[in-house]
Amino acid sequence: MTEDEAFKELAVQNLAGFGWTLTTADIPDSQSVDTVMNRLLSWWGTLDGDTKDIINASDITDGLWGKGYLTEWPALYTLTKGNPFGRVSATLEDVRMSMENAKTRAPDYAAQQP
Repeated sequence: MTEDEAFKELAVQNLAGFGWTLTTADIPDSQSVDTVMNRLLSWWGTLDGDTKDIINASDITDGLWGKGYLTEWPALYTLTKGNPFGRVSATLEDVRMSMENAKTRAPDYAAQQP
């Protein structure tokens, strides 16, 4: 198993822990995931507190898609649509943690698989 395959498998497992159902085909390579997550987190970091409070409880997925922020990872649209955890920041943080965990564990996991 390659590290990329391991990353995708672990990402699917991690996201399943939050109730999301994806396949490895829904997860792009880790560089694409990093690109999308960095873009989203950088954008979020530019917002002032009042703006975050106003949009945090909203479903902003269509706007993110329209702006091209999810281009490299189309399945992220499905993960974030409907603001499943009630707060944009919580949803993005859960995805970020899942991906970071998968990326960290991928080398060892790949080495242990046939």
